[in-house]
Amino acid sequence: MSDKHNEWNEENELDLTNNESSKKAVWTFFIIVLIIGLSYWGWQALSTNNSQIQQPAQEQTDPVALYDSYQDKIDQIMTQVPKDPDHNKTVNIIKQLVDLQNEVTSNKEQLKLPDGSYANYDKLQAKLTEEIKANRKKIIDDYDSQYNYASVDFETADQYSVEKGLGVMTNLINEIKADEKIVNVFPTEQAREQYIHMAQDKYDKFAKRAEEMKAQNN
Repeated sequence: MSDKHNEWNEENELDLTNNESSKKAVWTFFIIVLIIGLSYWGWQALSTNNSQIQQPAQEQTDPVALYDSYQDKIDQIMTQVPKDPDHNKTVNIIKQLVDLQNEVTSNKEQLKLPDGSYANYDKLQAKLTEEIKANRKKIIDDYDSQYNYASVDFETADQYSVEKGLGVMTNLINEIKADEKIVNVFPTEQAREQYIHMAQDKYDKFAKRAEEMKAQNN
């Protein structure tokens, strides 16, 4: 009898052990499923947030809205045009216009209209080119006025006129070089080099005449 009772206890304990193992396995499986579910939910939430964050950027690429914003930027720049001639302000305006034109060029595809045309892009480029050209002319006209102011007859000019002309040409050359560090004032590099050469040539003539006059006075 005792042996049978022991056998029953052993079988019972074995069943309990198996039950405990089964419960642990179920709980382990449940926890794994829960972790996977939470991870998936978190990933979905993050994806939704990212799509919501990116949505405004898509709205900003609307071609008509982008065109209008560039028109506003051009208008804002042009409000800075001085009533009276101001060399430095005009050079700064040219730089802003050139920078904006480069930006428009880089965003050409974003300005493409639904019908496939680049009408608005072309309008912006034409407007910017027009304003850049007009303001460049103001600066080059200023250069011309200085260059022409220093025009003298080197054979008959007195020492004051020669020294004055030498100073004007020195300032002109330095001004051209300083402006070019900010923005390309001339429409082409060739035009710039030609103007610099012309100014340098007149400077050299003034310098030579000044040396001749100095030698005569000694």
